[in-house]
Amino acid sequence: MRRRALLTGVPAGVLASLAGCADRLDPDPDEIEIALEPVEVDAIAEDVTDRATVTDDDLVPSPYLSELIYRLRDGEQAELEPIDLEVVDSRRHDPVYHRAGGEIYRIDETVLAAGRITGPEYEVSRINNLPDDVSPDDEDAVLSFADLPPADQWRLHEAFSFSEETEGLIFFSDSVVVGYHDPEHEANSMLLDGVTQRYLEVEGDYVELTAGDERTARVEHVRLTAERIADDPESFTEYALDRNALTADELPRVLPQLLEKLHANDGRLFAARADDEERYDELSRYLNLLRETAEDEAADQWMFGYGLYLWDDGDYYRLTWHTPSV
Repeated sequence: MRRRALLTGVPAGVLASLAGCADRLDPDPDEIEIALEPVEVDAIAEDVTDRATVTDDDLVPSPYLSELIYRLRDGEQAELEPIDLEVVDSRRHDPVYHRAGGEIYRIDETVLAAGRITGPEYEVSRINNLPDDVSPDDEDAVLSFADLPPADQWRLHEAFSFSEETEGLIFFSDSVVVGYHDPEHEANSMLLDGVTQRYLEVEGDYVELTAGDERTARVEHVRLTAERIADDPESFTEYALDRNALTADELPRVLPQLLEKLHANDGRLFAARADDEERYDELSRYLNLLRETAEDEAADQWMFGYGLYLWDDGDYYRLTWHTPSV
């Protein structure tokens, strides 16, 4: 299950989706159109929610991750010390917005400590069956995964690979370094002391453990929490707009003037180089600023898709730009 960092980053390609209209391919278009339109929350709610949220189907297949998400939704906190663990499959979010039925939760990660640790490296491999001379009841040879303290379970879990269909272990071979920032995690660790058993029983499957030399790895000690923030797509979209839409005062440089001109011209400004070069040059300057602002705001406005979303004079608006000749 070694993937990417836990709950990380802005979704891949977001700069292209937020700032990316066709005019980005042509730095010097012949025509420019800039438009301002009111946002109808009901009309965009499903698209915004589908783009921004994940469901249980989006989780990396693992019964332990599923259980973790359930516990967080029930109001528990969880502290993990991941090296390289992914919770959400295929899409990268920070924070994670998790949709369960009609309810939407925000899952936040707080980093409590970060840095390199040193500890034993374990080779971890899924095996088909125990050797003929080893009984499942042999406590000197077989250790139950459930008997390990939680920090050790999660560290080994990073090496596990699960079936998407059954969430059972599939065959894998990987390694993990064991070591922790939290003194309690370190004191309770069985893996740090060195387990004597060679085999690990995991929900009826078996994993072979081989302790090796000490290695170093970067570890983060994180706290995960969840908060219910919405009960339907419309309330989630209003929540997202309230947190992430720009106000007119937050627009850089001369863009507030652009807003005034759009309001005064029924929400649309157009210029063709061949017809009015002075007006074209003016819109070209606005266009460059809009592109820059969209890239600057990508981390906050990725969930809305193309354009800039604004709060102006008591209403939400979407500001878009096109180069129709491209």
